[in-house]
Amino acid sequence: MSTIPSLFKISGGGNTSRPPASSTTSILPSTPRTRSVVAWACALATLLFITSATSVPRALAAAVEHGEHLHLGQRVAKTIGTRTGWPNWVTLMVISALPVVELRGGVPVGLWMGIPAAQTFLLACLGNLIPVPLILLVLRNTPWLMEKVTPVLEKKLKDTTGAKMNWQALAIFVGVPLPGTGAWTGAAIAALFKLSYAESFLGIVVGILSAAAIMTALVKAGMWGAIAVGGGLAVFFAAQQLGERNGKK
Repeated sequence: MSTIPSLFKISGGGNTSRPPASSTTSILPSTPRTRSVVAWACALATLLFITSATSVPRALAAAVEHGEHLHLGQRVAKTIGTRTGWPNWVTLMVISALPVVELRGGVPVGLWMGIPAAQTFLLACLGNLIPVPLILLVLRNTPWLMEKVTPVLEKKLKDTTGAKMNWQALAIFVGVPLPGTGAWTGAAIAALFKLSYAESFLGIVVGILSAAAIMTALVKAGMWGAIAVGGGLAVFFAAQQLGERNGKK
């Protein structure tokens, strides 16, 4: 598995250093930094709705037409659609909520099914977000399950050191569309580090939006499109970190 960015503090014995739970009770932290993130996310979604193309990518359509190999997300979507008769938009939300496929598989599938890119972006994000509150609630209130999940998470984070876990680090983890990352793992990590519900939800939402933007760019504009979007997001998060550090001085 690819090395995750060095953003999580792991103690020498392999036990995760877990900051105390926050006492925040508001839905979202009301700081200028947080408001700028929310505004950016809304602007990104709006921009995709206005500018994205609506045609099905020719390569994916041709692969299905000629009976070529379908990837996991396409096979799951085809099975769900055939057996349930659900409309494409429901199928897209369902597969985006699954722990293996998630959003990184949902976005290509949505475009393959002919759903406009802007709608695919929104539906995949909503579908990927559906299980997050339940995961946070269950893991926080089921100690024996959290104990079983913890070794898996610590193994996943074993090569990471550095700053403590916060919503920015969680957003970056969720926002990198690689195997082993995503909303499911991100929610489990948030529970492991005992982040507040508000901070957990904020980090996961921003990460989901980032991953959706990267995957949409990858499918619609190829690798260079994904690199351009990923680079812009990296600059954004770096600016947020610098702004936070300067504010503490």
